[in-house]
Amino acid sequence: MATCLDAWNVLSLPGIPPREVEAAWMHVKDMLVVLIDESRAANKSMRTYVTDAGESVDWRAAASSASSRPANKSSFDIADAEITLWRMRLQALPSHKKPLTELRCTSSVVPWIALLGRKVFAVPATSAVPERMFAAAGNIMTKKRARLTCDHLEELMFLHEVWPKVREWTAIKKARLVYWLHIAHARTHT
Repeated sequence: MATCLDAWNVLSLPGIPPREVEAAWMHVKDMLVVLIDESRAANKSMRTYVTDAGESVDWRAAASSASSRPANKSSFDIADAEITLWRMRLQALPSHKKPLTELRCTSSVVPWIALLGRKVFAVPATSAVPERMFAAAGNIMTKKRARLTCDHLEELMFLHEVWPKVREWTAIKKARLVYWLHIAHARTHT
């Protein structure tokens, strides 16, 4: 889904086999329908953003002239219309531009895709932090420490994560103290 919502990939969808492209877009449509229905049920208004001048102006102009979203449209129709507009892009996003910025800029044209994109891109793409924590917990909870309670293990994990920062803060504090003592000493001897 992230590949479909990424403005860099709209034209080619790298990593998705050609026979699965339409299934990927159907998944995006399903997620859009759920998002629209949830938002309508909650009666929350969407935030709109001021678009930046000069970014994908031709695509936005064509898409905004082609789009009309009356309030009585079904969530399926809205999702279809926004996906059609999103896939109208004739050029991929330049590599120096950011997909989230592009989604924010195009939120006036495809607001539901922009909202879904922000939700999808907010999910971290890696699981390195949890893996690192599990490895540290495995080093703490060994066969010799099998009687540790969950509370004690949690406290030890907290100390494992916080202790390097505490040492760094202490070193900075000492360095500042030495600096100010040096300044005070220099002032008294001048």
